[in-house]
Order: sequence, then C-alpha cells, then structure tokens
Amino acid sequence: MFNTEQRKNSKSAFEKDFFKLLNNSVYGKTMENIRNRVDVQLVNDEKKAQKLVAAPTFKRFKIFDNELNVKKKEYGEKAELLFTDTDSLTYEVETEDIYEDMSRHMVIYDTSYYPRDHFLYSESNKKKIGCFKDELHSKPIFEFIGL
Repeated sequence: MFNTEQRKNSKSAFEKDFFKLLNNSVYGKTMENIRNRVDVQLVNDEKKAQKLVAAPTFKRFKIFDNELNVKKKEYGEKAELLFTDTDSLTYEVETEDIYEDMSRHMVIYDTSYYPRDHFLYSESNKKKIGCFKDELHSKPIFEFIGL
C-alpha cells in the first residue's frame, strides 16, 4: 500500500517507475513457483557435456552454431569478421547481391527494421533472439576504418 501511495504522489517519471518496480518485484517473488525453475548450462567442452548428459536430471540439449560459422559456411574466405561489440558482429562479405543471398535464408534474419517497401521487409522474426539484424536498416556501408 505504501508503494502505491508513493507512486500516486510521485513528481517525476523516475519516482513513478521506481515505486512500480518495487511493487512488481514483491509481487513477482510471491507468485514465483520454484518448482518451475530450470537449470540451463552453456558448455563448450565435450567432457563437461558428456558429464551433464549422463546426469539423471538431464532432459535435453541444443547445439548452437555461432554466427561466424554460419557466414563461413556460406561465403568461405569471402566473409571476414571486421569487429565485435558486446552484442553484435560486423562482417565484410564479398558477393554479387547480399540481399538476394539473404532472401534465400530469411529464417535467420530480422528485417523488421527495413523500410516497409523493401522487398526483404518482414516482421516474422521481429526481435527474435539469435537472428541476424542489419543495424543500418538496409543502407550499405561503403567504408570501414577499424582502429
């Protein structure tokens, strides 16, 4: 009740959001069912993976093929990783028509930020985790300088 009153009397968006989050966190913890918790482990070591698979609590696994491998399979030496950031990779790809190449593999691309009249525009993978996203919204990069 205190947080709700504080939220009503808030004088800024920050205060309003702060007291809302306090309410939400308390509510979320009281509604949480700890039986539904899942133990997820990312493994890049075969020995560790074999140990986890042998456990009686083991249910399933998924192999993730990283982005670099996807690009290397398609383009070979014509794909070069230029730089990485916290959550992104930038490639140089030598091809006749990158958009034509993308059109053959639309299941791995989020093109929801392309102009609506672009032939690759689609909302089918909008904000889907693991999909490639063109941060420049279909505008080509003509020059790259890496330091």
